[in-house]
Amino acid sequence: GEGEGNVPSTTTVVTTTTTVTERRFERPARAASPLASLLLNEGAVRSTLASDGETAEMLHDVLPYGLPSTENLVVRPGLVLSFNPRTRNPNWVAQRMRASDNASPSREGFLFQHDPLLLPNFRASLHHYRRSGFDRGHLLPYADVKCAFHPESNPAHTFFLSNICPQVGRGFNRDYWARLEKFCRAQTSQWEDVFVLTGPLYLPRMPARPAPPVVPLAAMSDGARLEAAAGDTAAEEAKKGSGGQRQVTKEAAIAQRAEVDPKEVQRSRKVYPFVKYDVLGLPYPLAVPTHFFKVLLVERGA
Repeated sequence: GEGEGNVPSTTTVVTTTTTVTERRFERPARAASPLASLLLNEGAVRSTLASDGETAEMLHDVLPYGLPSTENLVVRPGLVLSFNPRTRNPNWVAQRMRASDNASPSREGFLFQHDPLLLPNFRASLHHYRRSGFDRGHLLPYADVKCAFHPESNPAHTFFLSNICPQVGRGFNRDYWARLEKFCRAQTSQWEDVFVLTGPLYLPRMPARPAPPVVPLAAMSDGARLEAAAGDTAAEEAKKGSGGQRQVTKEAAIAQRAEVDPKEVQRSRKVYPFVKYDVLGLPYPLAVPTHFFKVLLVERGA
C-alpha cells in the first residue's frame, strides 16, 4: 500500500555512538559462541544503551554474543538494526527466532511507512519507491514475527522503511529471497534458537577491458606515421617473431614507434574494479543495493 498507517506505540530507542564503552550487561555467563567472531566483535555485548535496562534487555535478547556495529542503532522488541543515513538503508537487521505454533500474522491493516525515529532528510520515504519498478523488500519478514523470541514483537514494525530495501520483484524478492526466508523459519523446527542477520551489499564489479591504446599521430615521428599508415607493420612483425629473437608485445611495438615508455602504455590498459548502484528519488536519493546477505547462527538447547 502507498499510504500512512497507524502503528501501535511501543518503546523505541535510537542512538548514535562513535565509541563503544566497556560497560557490560549484568547477565549470567554463557559459553563462547562463534557469533562473536562472525560479527567482528569480541566478547559480550558492549553498548552505551546499557544504562537503559529495558532497552538493554531487548538488545541482549536478539544479540547476546555481540553487535556487528554500533552505528545508529534502532532497538525494538525482537528487532535490532543499524541504519545508514548515507544510503538510507539499514546496514544490518538482526532477529532471533524460536519454534512456535502461532499462525502467521495477516498483512491486513499494515501499511509501509517511514520510520518516525529517523530524521526526514536521512530516511527512506514512500516517494522513493513510487513508480520505481522496485519492490519494497523486507529484511526482517513480517511472517517471522510468529517465531520471534520476544513476546511483544509487533509485525507493524517490520513495515517501517528502515527495515526495507529496494529489491527486484520478479525473480528475486518474490522468488529466491522468499524461499530463503522460508528456509530460515524452517530452521526453528530443528534448533532451539535461530539468530539471523540480514543486510544489503554494494559489491564492486570489473569493467570491460578497454580497446588497445591509440597513439596520437602528433606523438609519432615522421617515420612512425609512415609505418602506421602502411598497416601497423611494426606490430605485425612483432607478432611473427623470429627463431632466436625475443617476442615483442604489441604495446612495446606501439611505444617504440611513438617513442614513449612501454610501461606507460601497458599501465593505461589496466582495469580496476568499481562500485556502481542505482539510486531512487531526488534530492535525497535512496541507494539500490547490488546484493543481499543472510547469516544464520543456530543453537541447540542444553
